[in-house]
Amino acid sequence: MTLTTSKKIFAIIAVVAIGISFGLAQAAEHGGADVSGEEHGGKSMTAGEKLTDGISETATGWTEIPKEMSETTEEENIVEGMTIGVVKGAAEAVTKTTEGVVKAATFFVPDENE
Repeated sequence: MTLTTSKKIFAIIAVVAIGISFGLAQAAEHGGADVSGEEHGGKSMTAGEKLTDGISETATGWTEIPKEMSETTEEENIVEGMTIGVVKGAAEAVTKTTEGVVKAATFFVPDENE
């Protein structure tokens, strides 16, 4: 690997890290909630909001697994939390991560509300 290639890789990692930081800040600002048009009083999201929301959902989708494990354990018991909770969490994680990827990839496409 040449020095030029190393610089390019570092630049790509830095851009991705900055994007994830903005996405996490957006998630914190909105309490981690989905920021679709309906939950924002029917307002359409800007391209920047859609991009940061998509990055946020992509980066934090995996957190649905421990969340569902915890919720199932509280509602049922530890055995179901460690089995059914994991399966439910994995399904939610895949859904949330996929939605995030789609939002981030299509951030430049206007919302249906516009």
